[in-house]
Amino acid sequence: MTAQGWVARTFYCVLALILVSDGGRADAADSPATGKAASAQGTFDPMCSDAWRSDACLRDVCFVTPQQGWAVGDRGTIWHTDNGGLQWRLQESGTSVRLESVFFGNDRRGWVAGGWSYPYTHHGRGVLLTTSDGGQHWNCDPRTFVPPLKKVRFFDGRGGWAIGSTSAMFPPGILTTNDGGRSWNPLSGERWGGWTTGDFIDPQTGAVAGVRESLAFVRRASVEASQAPASGLRSATKLQLVRPSYGVLVGQGGMILLTSDVGATWQDVPAPLPEGLAGQFDFKAIAVRGSKWWIGGAPGTRIFHTPDAGRTWRAAATPQHLPLEGICFVDDEHGWAVGQLGTILATDDGGQTWTVQRAGGSRVALLGLLSEAEDVPLELLAKLSGDEGYLSVVELLNRRDLEVAPRTEVELADRACDAVVGVGGCGATVDWRFPLRQHGLYQTGQQITDGWDRIHGGRGRQALEAHLVREIRMWRPDVLVTNDLDRQGNHPARSLVAEAVLHAVAQAAESTAHEDQIEQLGLGPWQVKRVFGVMEPGMRGATELPVSQLATRLGSTLAEVASGPRGLLEDRCGATAESLGFHLIYDQLSHDSRGADFFRGIVLEPGGEARRMLLEPSPETMQHVQRIAQKQRNLRAILDRSRKTRAAPSLLAEIGRLLQDLDSDSSARILYRLADGYAASGEWPLAADVYQSLTEQYPDHPLAPPARIWLVQYFASGEAAWRVRGERRLELVRTAGPTAQPAAKENRFARAMALGQDLQRRQPELFAEPAVGFALAAADRQRGEPRQAERYYAVQVRGSGGEAWTRCARGEQWLADRSGSAPKPVATCVAASSRPHLDGRLDDEVWKRAESVSLRGRLQEEDWPSEVMLARDDQFLYVAIRCRQVPGVDYGPSAGARPRDADLSAHDRVDVLLDIDRDYVTCYRLTIDHRGWTSESCWGDATWNPTWFVAASAEDGHWTAEAAIALEELAGDLPHPNSAWAIGLQRTVPGRGFQSWSKPASIDVVPEGFGYLIFK
Repeated sequence: MTAQGWVARTFYCVLALILVSDGGRADAADSPATGKAASAQGTFDPMCSDAWRSDACLRDVCFVTPQQGWAVGDRGTIWHTDNGGLQWRLQESGTSVRLESVFFGNDRRGWVAGGWSYPYTHHGRGVLLTTSDGGQHWNCDPRTFVPPLKKVRFFDGRGGWAIGSTSAMFPPGILTTNDGGRSWNPLSGERWGGWTTGDFIDPQTGAVAGVRESLAFVRRASVEASQAPASGLRSATKLQLVRPSYGVLVGQGGMILLTSDVGATWQDVPAPLPEGLAGQFDFKAIAVRGSKWWIGGAPGTRIFHTPDAGRTWRAAATPQHLPLEGICFVDDEHGWAVGQLGTILATDDGGQTWTVQRAGGSRVALLGLLSEAEDVPLELLAKLSGDEGYLSVVELLNRRDLEVAPRTEVELADRACDAVVGVGGCGATVDWRFPLRQHGLYQTGQQITDGWDRIHGGRGRQALEAHLVREIRMWRPDVLVTNDLDRQGNHPARSLVAEAVLHAVAQAAESTAHEDQIEQLGLGPWQVKRVFGVMEPGMRGATELPVSQLATRLGSTLAEVASGPRGLLEDRCGATAESLGFHLIYDQLSHDSRGADFFRGIVLEPGGEARRMLLEPSPETMQHVQRIAQKQRNLRAILDRSRKTRAAPSLLAEIGRLLQDLDSDSSARILYRLADGYAASGEWPLAADVYQSLTEQYPDHPLAPPARIWLVQYFASGEAAWRVRGERRLELVRTAGPTAQPAAKENRFARAMALGQDLQRRQPELFAEPAVGFALAAADRQRGEPRQAERYYAVQVRGSGGEAWTRCARGEQWLADRSGSAPKPVATCVAASSRPHLDGRLDDEVWKRAESVSLRGRLQEEDWPSEVMLARDDQFLYVAIRCRQVPGVDYGPSAGARPRDADLSAHDRVDVLLDIDRDYVTCYRLTIDHRGWTSESCWGDATWNPTWFVAASAEDGHWTAEAAIALEELAGDLPHPNSAWAIGLQRTVPGRGFQSWSKPASIDVVPEGFGYLIFK
């Protein structure tokens, strides 16, 4: 297997069960697992077996003749037929990643494209497979670096193109090749949003489309924005062009658009589908042959056909409900459609009738309808789907990507799908209809539904319930898992989802409810048997699932199986609860069937309509699995105790012995979890040591890249260097002693450079990211190598990292000579001739001379004037804040003394964010609320407790505050006149809105959006 395939396989197959030799360590297998019989060494890997690939979602299909075809999808699945689909056989792909696209130029030469994402960083890497023998052997060149790919096509055996995620290494996300795919060249230009689809009519002319209204056309290797009707919340999913100049685009919410100029402009089709019908379909698949089109999606009960380019339409019923993802017609009569649970449909009469050629199931046993990714009970899915074989899917009903654009390369929908598939489920989707505002605003349930009402014509709740009824009738689950009813009102979005799900369960079973779904969509009534609510972490439920429970068929504990996939959903790995609690909130079965087992009283045979075949490991493998699982449980308990007792140094000394006999995958995950815990608690030198151990011992593990990125950013950071200066620990003691700080800093920056070189060699796509490059450039400046940094900024002004990072590069160039206009907002920090009296009244002389900066919101209702002023002397940085109070917000004082690191999340507050070395990664965060209460952190570490002084006051409908923080708490060198720090200023009013001085900005800090603080 190639190195690239091994990395992907290690991540997605979780844990190969290999017997430990005498005193040795078991490592993950390097060869593809078939999941059939255990080998002599005891290997047994169900996640890559034929049984698991049988129900893998299929995402694309390609036929070169009515007899020869291929279909590809999740878990590295490639199906092939040589008799028109009468028989489909699996081909070994050598990988287990999600495969998105397949193309064959003839019956021998073919290409398959897909990708996967790194845990925690949410960046990704693409996979491109090639064959020259019809798929009997698939090859992946480990030297080929491409982003996660969505589509690949070739014009001949050498010239082709691919479309995928945008990144710093591949800014437009569009690549071309002239050597059959051995090497790929990205189009030049700025970084765009992630594409989901596209097509080309020749190597220089094409169109692409993606999420959040991203539409563009390509002319002579240049990418320009298209003109199209507003799509609102909907995203495009599939696009196909037809020579010489026209094409069709489909997407969510019944979107169908037509172009006559190869994507430069898009218009509605001449005769759109009836509004009430089209809006109930999310189109995901299209095939175009001249004026004939075929369109399908979710639900997969209908495939729409037009013989005359959208002037008339006909809907053909299919014999199944599951969503369709791809359609292919080899001529006007013979076509195939593929989709969820490995479904393949076929027609030989131009799409008038469809038959099922194969499927890994006809419905799911378990459906998760949850608010957000953090709510997904991965350990439960590992048990029920991974270990027990019940087919399951998850839908996340709320999105948060509209107010603040995501900073991730791989979209949440793809990561959520990979996470669910990684624990044994069949897939996951993210709905587009019911957005939430950014994290930290804490809207009430009424505020949330008011927002949905504005989108859905005053019927937000009804739209949610109707959508849930559609999902239940489409997936037809026996058991449904949703958010628990939140009777305390702490999580209103979750409560809205839970309440809507219960109403939808009742309506889905009624033949008189939502009759349009029955009559027009072909979705009959469906009775859910049980509904469970997922309890908050740490809360006990009537049904408990210990995460240390052994999943025998997966060869590990539930916690270990879920730990890798969880990294696709979260930014860092925190402590996990000992068990998951569930509340049975609906039960349609008799009282005798009640119990802890989710499927008690529900008979679903393995290999049937909603459950896959179960594969049993050998007795020898089982004994080994039990030993390793016990070791994992013991080690996790030790790690949890170490977090509470802060026994870090002693644990670090014992970690090598504790990891003995564990396989490399488990060992790497435990090291990462240990290092992340140290980082979160401010034990940064210890975290650095453990991260370094991980990268050295397991350099090819998927957790090694995020560890390398953390190490680069840590050793390059001026704030981090100053943060640990007084700790007298590990790093400074080991390098230069507690009194020789300049030499210690030089050592840190040199180490950052060495780590950067290692990252560049191993993961060039991650090294190219601005969050790495700007950190290294800041280290170059601080170690006296400004020309190195200048060269980097000169490259970045071309826009490869995105608009915000481009402004950062231009800003650094501007700071070098201060000529012309600044590309970023500039705030002035005046010199204070006398110290202000900290009483919160802002009547001191220094504030009469200081320049104020205003904070503004994106929405009109957030336009409550807010301003901040800054000053300094040779000892302190002074901050003055003046904010108009928001009507309806409680500004009463709090009883008791002001604590350190107070929880300010429920109060009107202002953040002052200081990036001293302008690496646009690490910064200090100083927060003051209307009462004068404070919290502070350094690069997310809340244990940083600087000495500073704050006073607040309120009058005339405003609240004001003054603060003074000692400069020596922030940096070793005092700022001199005309020196510059990067600074962010923002205000959060829970339940109401968010304001900032510079953009992009969000409650979750966006350092690359900071402006400049110039000292006078």
